[in-house]
Amino acid sequence: MKLSPSHTAQAARQLDSWVVPETHPANLSLCEAFGEHTFFLDSEGLVIAEPSEADNETELARVVKLATWADEARTELAPHPREDTGLLIVLSEAA
Repeated sequence: MKLSPSHTAQAARQLDSWVVPETHPANLSLCEAFGEHTFFLDSEGLVIAEPSEADNETELARVVKLATWADEARTELAPHPREDTGLLIVLSEAA
């Protein structure tokens, strides 16, 4: 899923990750391979956030890993079957 700018910032903080900007040349290839998502790169590889059930008006997303780093220099990703990491992140909370 594509996240709003505020949800993207919130997710990136919780994931300790770098957001792949929509204008980045790799974003088109990532969308072709994995669909339309907001992509995050972290120390382990490429992840996305997918909607999860809200918990008392708190909007949650589960973190799904799509690829891991193929080399120690972290210059190449190795895609693999979708892997639910078991992590939930908070996208927004009721005021």
